[in-house]
Amino acid sequence: MGSRSVRSLVTDVNGKSVFITRYIGPQNPPHDLVPEDRNTRSNLVVLQKIAKFVSLIPYYQDSIAFAGSCDIWATSELFLKMLAGDEEEHAILLCNYFLYMGIDSYIIKGIGVPEGETCYVLTKQPEGTVLWNPSTGDYHPQSRPYHSLVNVHFCFNNENIWANIQPYDDPGRLDFNFSNTKSWKPFFAGRENPRLSTVQVSRLDYIETNQSAIQTLESNLEKMLMDKIMEWRERHVTRWNRHCRVVMRQLLPQLEIGSLSEEDQMSAMSEIMSSHNVTGFPINMRYSDANTIIETVFSTNVHVAEDPTVEFALTVYIHPYANNVLSVWIYVGTLTKKY
Repeated sequence: MGSRSVRSLVTDVNGKSVFITRYIGPQNPPHDLVPEDRNTRSNLVVLQKIAKFVSLIPYYQDSIAFAGSCDIWATSELFLKMLAGDEEEHAILLCNYFLYMGIDSYIIKGIGVPEGETCYVLTKQPEGTVLWNPSTGDYHPQSRPYHSLVNVHFCFNNENIWANIQPYDDPGRLDFNFSNTKSWKPFFAGRENPRLSTVQVSRLDYIETNQSAIQTLESNLEKMLMDKIMEWRERHVTRWNRHCRVVMRQLLPQLEIGSLSEEDQMSAMSEIMSSHNVTGFPINMRYSDANTIIETVFSTNVHVAEDPTVEFALTVYIHPYANNVLSVWIYVGTLTKKY
């Protein structure tokens, strides 16, 4: 059992100390992510879409988002306005969304790999306990043998804080029954709980993202990436395969909604693959700035292809969510003719 730290007070944007449980309370996700049928709100597919929305909000350390400050906890309303936050903001928003959807949800504070000190969301559902990484949108059942979350220090919700007093830290081995005082030490015991009011607004308002601006950004990013690939290949002629680009572009919206299998992708590319060897892949990421996207494409090394007959294909699709939260897709690949 490693060293565990438990915090009850955190600092808000005004520099005031706030009891940690006051950040938790049901908050509404964007309406297009909430099914009208209440019986389907706990559906895993629905929860995945909500988790993806949260993960797409840009990640920034507090030292960047709040100049000169450290470990500031912003409310969900401010987080959505700034479009900038770290593990705490992402986890709190996801937890509060899940509570709105009627899911029994908690925040886990602990250690993750590779992020270090982090926050996850824990949900208790009929199918079992599930751990959610709010910064990536990934989830897995507690029983899964490998977890990126490796140490659990404490958990909390809107009512209480529970310190892990079990002899191990691995979430796969923990008993998450918080009423078991042999496993968890509550901050408030029995009737001591004052049930503090939340600092969150009860209803979040959202703005619609400008579709015209998104189309312009999409076009600009695509041109910028094509120019960069040619720049990185300054000693070689760079040829573009327009037909492959069109096919790739048609695939990306389907990938966003999760309706396209690997077999479907192969089928869509079959005509091109009958005459060319194709190496390509889609990249999905949040939008924070253009440089991050350029660095991501550069890191794939797709531009280092030296075959004199090689052709390139690249396309960009941006799916807009509320409040200018963007899901950016880049499909990039190389083609060489079959002989």
